[in-house]
Amino acid sequence: MLLLTDLHVTPDDALRDARRRAAELLASGFPEKALAAFQGVLKMTPEDLPCRQKVAEILRALGRTREAVLEFETAARLSLRQASLLRTIALCEDVLQLDPDHERTRALLSELRAHRGLPRTDAAPTTDVSRHAA
Repeated sequence: MLLLTDLHVTPDDALRDARRRAAELLASGFPEKALAAFQGVLKMTPEDLPCRQKVAEILRALGRTREAVLEFETAARLSLRQASLLRTIALCEDVLQLDPDHERTRALLSELRAHRGLPRTDAAPTTDVSRHAA
């Protein structure tokens, strides 16, 4: 007889299985269930940028704009900490598509674009990104 203690499931195995299950639910056309599954992954690994971005995208697709904005903003800040400047800019642009007046994101995007040598947006900078970028 096989016992649960004989299975030796590691935390990495559980996380991989949770990600796979969430992706399968989404691909099968169950966005609400997929959302819950991806949110479960985030409880295990809050710094999982691809997962956080997926949560934001699902929320946007479900029309849950306010929640999507918060998740995209969180993903942008996480991306910035990981020194992924171009990804951070793209995530900021996702926020502004949903909420063009989101001031924190407008300010961050303006500074990121200037740091990258791109034209600034109309918001004033509020964060020193030079210490974050590689």
